[in-house]
Amino acid sequence: MKKKKLLILGGSDIQVTAINKAKEMGHFVITCDYLPDNPGHKFSDEYHNVSTTDKEGVLDLAKRLEIDGILAYASDPAAVPAAFVAEKLKLPTNPYKAVEILSRKDLFRDFLRENAFHTPKS
Repeated sequence: MKKKKLLILGGSDIQVTAINKAKEMGHFVITCDYLPDNPGHKFSDEYHNVSTTDKEGVLDLAKRLEIDGILAYASDPAAVPAAFVAEKLKLPTNPYKAVEILSRKDLFRDFLRENAFHTPKS
């Protein structure tokens, strides 16, 4: 049986747990970020030097690698690109627009105001 390809955004020491768990579950794990010396990359099956915040770059990488899943583990900045890529590739995800709104204070405050929730002005 072919292993599922999982792209994990980031390779810091915090992501090592997710990388190891994914490998333990039998997945082919690919990591990416702009720091090739991050410790998590030595635990993954493959590493690519693409910033986790570059949503178009991550999308290009994901298409090229034909991934089966994407994960932004313990990285708030990578959550938006992960949702963007997953939505574009029809992979399981939270809606990109929702992740974007919840990741940016200005958009979240606008959302609260537009939906009649109490919100601070600044």
